[in-house]
Amino acid sequence: MFLFSNNVAFAAANPTLFITPSSGLKGTVFSYVGVGFTPRGGITEVIFKPNNGGNFPSAHYTANSDGAFARSYDSSTATLFGTYSITWTDDATRKIASASETILEPSQTLSVIL
Repeated sequence: MFLFSNNVAFAAANPTLFITPSSGLKGTVFSYVGVGFTPRGGITEVIFKPNNGGNFPSAHYTANSDGAFARSYDSSTATLFGTYSITWTDDATRKIASASETILEPSQTLSVIL
C-alpha cells in the first residue's frame, strides 16, 4: 500500500508495538511504544482482557510526524489479573500491531528467565 504526503508517495511501514516490562505485579507502570504508523494518522487501541473476558472499549490516539506514539499504563487500579493482549490498528492502512502484558496479583511471584 502506498500513502501520499505532499504529493509524494511512500510505502507504509508495518507498525510495531512494544510493551515494557512484559509482566509485573499490580502497581507496575507499563510503557507502550508504537512505531511504523502513518505519520500524524489515527491509531485505534483495543485491549483484550485475560481469559477470553472480552475487551475494553477502544481508545483513539494520533501518531506523531514520525509515525510513532507512546503512552503508559499504571496498573495500580487493575482488578483483573493475567495476560492482556493489546492491539493498535493504523486507521489509514488497517495494519495491526500487537503485544501483551501480564499483570500479576501481589501474592504471585515474578520469575525471571535468563
